[in-house]
Amino acid sequence: RKSELPDLSGVATELLRAMPVEDVIDTLNDKHGLTLSLGQLIQLVGEKAYIEALRHEAAELEMNRISAEQTAQLWNDAGRPAPGGGLWSSKKIAALLAMEP
Repeated sequence: RKSELPDLSGVATELLRAMPVEDVIDTLNDKHGLTLSLGQLIQLVGEKAYIEALRHEAAELEMNRISAEQTAQLWNDAGRPAPGGGLWSSKKIAALLAMEP
């Protein structure tokens, strides 16, 4: 099974560019029979790809007038780990949005 991981890593990274992390987990399960937790997905794609996906999603939410506080609440409710640990806050969302793509 280890030999499949590099291929699925690329697939997962591409999916992450197009959809939220929860949808990536569902797609990998439905189309590839791979059951992953959010933590395992982050390990598979790497923290950099995970953070970039979050930054992209946060920017989309901001364009749809979802506040940083609301985004933090949504992501905490979904159990998404924040970089550096702890819970998401409006400050962490603002820092994520300020990052260069």
